Amino acid sequence: MALQLGDPLSDFTCDSQVGEISFHDYLGSNWGLVISCPSDHLPVPTTEFGEASRLAEEFESRNVKVLGVNVSSTDSHQGWVVDVKAATGQQIGFPILSDPDRLVTPLLGMSSGNPNTIRTCIFVSPAKKVAMSMSYPVTCGMNFHEILRIIDSLQTTEKNGVSTPVNWVRGQDCMLDIDMNEEKFDNVQRIDVPSRKNYLRMVSPDV
Repeated sequence: MALQLGDPLSDFTCDSQVGEISFHDYLGSNWGLVISCPSDHLPVPTTEFGEASRLAEEFESRNVKVLGVNVSSTDSHQGWVVDVKAATGQQIGFPILSDPDRLVTPLLGMSSGNPNTIRTCIFVSPAKKVAMSMSYPVTCGMNFHEILRIIDSLQTTEKNGVSTPVNWVRGQDCMLDIDMNEEKFDNVQRIDVPSRKNYLRMVSPDV
């Protein structure tokens, strides 16, 4: 069953190409990004896992732990890691969980009832809850510029109690939600509209 925003993620242990992983211990107090794919040795996921590895410093600077998962064996993972390095020039530096019995993917809402794992990325908050998730068809690769933008937005909004407008990127002004009291914020800029309703309020990202 698909997980909903705010749902808690259960702890589990699972084997990977780098040994047994305890989900909650692995994340610690960090944010998490869980990336799933149906199996190893597939064209689109090969590029995705390579890109996730290339951006390792970007994730680390944001205190994000990356974790992959699919139904292939750990031996298969080991071979795929070599292929990813050859194809993308990137060494996978995060665990890829091996879930051949499909015990873990349902806990992550990544099981569709068929033999394959849904291609999904889940953004996990430090409270071990679903902050956001996105699912993709097999033909469409993930956009890691958007993934980083989402992480920046989630972290900014959680820290400062603000919202981020369309196409927002880190460093740009944020917005106050309709029910947010503006007294705690400095330099609130109101956008006047014909209705004269006071619902468009911009604030600095460094509130």
